Amino acid sequence: MGFWLFAFLLLPCVTALADPVELRAETWLNHLSLRLPEDRTSVLYFFVTFQKEDVDTLVARLNKANKREDTVVIGLTPQGAETVEPYVEKHKIDFAVGARSSSYRDFKVKRFPQVVVIEPPRKGEPPEVVVLSDGSFDRWLGPIDEAVAEADGPSDAEIGETMPTDALRTVAHRSASRKELGAALGHLRTRLPIEEFTELCASLAQEHGGDPFLRAEVAYRQQQADPSRVAKEPRFAPSVEAYHAYRSDPAAAKWEPVRDFAEAMGDRAVEDLSRDYYAYLGDSPGELLIRRKIISALGSRARDEPAVRDRLREDLKDMLLSESDFANRLRVAWTFADVCEPGDFETASFLEAQLATEPNVRHVRPALEYVVRYLRTGEE
Repeated sequence: MGFWLFAFLLLPCVTALADPVELRAETWLNHLSLRLPEDRTSVLYFFVTFQKEDVDTLVARLNKANKREDTVVIGLTPQGAETVEPYVEKHKIDFAVGARSSSYRDFKVKRFPQVVVIEPPRKGEPPEVVVLSDGSFDRWLGPIDEAVAEADGPSDAEIGETMPTDALRTVAHRSASRKELGAALGHLRTRLPIEEFTELCASLAQEHGGDPFLRAEVAYRQQQADPSRVAKEPRFAPSVEAYHAYRSDPAAAKWEPVRDFAEAMGDRAVEDLSRDYYAYLGDSPGELLIRRKIISALGSRARDEPAVRDRLREDLKDMLLSESDFANRLRVAWTFADVCEPGDFETASFLEAQLATEPNVRHVRPALEYVVRYLRTGEE
């Protein structure tokens, strides 16, 4: 049994496929809608039962995302139902799972786990696709897609005003999710004296030191609590606010330049897109969105056209230095992982230098640190 997913495998710059992509599976477990709604974010989770990652944490996050009205999650695995069914039960997977599925080939999945996030299409535009290579939502959190990130981790009803302070401390110390950690610290910040809260953050930074994203969440919360710091780091970048405004009313007249650019960009060569970036360096919502689209398109081209990667590496360095919006800067940082291979120590050194001066603590710094580690060691 299969069902059809109307979406591009790549980013908006790619020409539409002649036929829709079929999600194939020999057996479907849990609930399944035969056709994915076109107005919802689709999350495809490709996995195998013997992967070493923290399965329960990731599944809990995917279950929460699946409960949202604007999101649907589907698991896909090449393993048979006899192996997968007890695994689904053991890890309490609530979303639909396709067993003995070959769809990983269509999405060019070469290792497991992998998460593919597909944004719904808007009039005149193809869907946007984000491919996460490490099976973690951390590369998707923050400005890449705030809507689903908000579904990650316990709700305020679970970590809220009624939770005792000691219990909040326990949550902060054991957290594997930055949303859970952030929620606990958000409440502790209002309860503890600043000296005690600062001491707690210092302790947590040591405990979560191996995970740059958790460490960044601690640093962000400590920064927000610091009374001597007048300028606080904003939660949302201007480009994220523009993106949500655009998706709520894409036909509005003010978005006409964005629509026109999106329609024409599929025919643009890589060098043209790089030049286009510098034609839209302003801070208007439309220019922020166009730069967002260009960066995403360049990442897609890098994955599909190895010959352009050397040029793109240098272009991305200039973009990282030029980009004023931290969400777009985050996209540039991640694109280095598509353009560069492990062992590219020159680029790693460049990114380390930028890491030392990067002002955005919560999102861009951990992404840069992650990419630097990948380039130096090959580890993700």
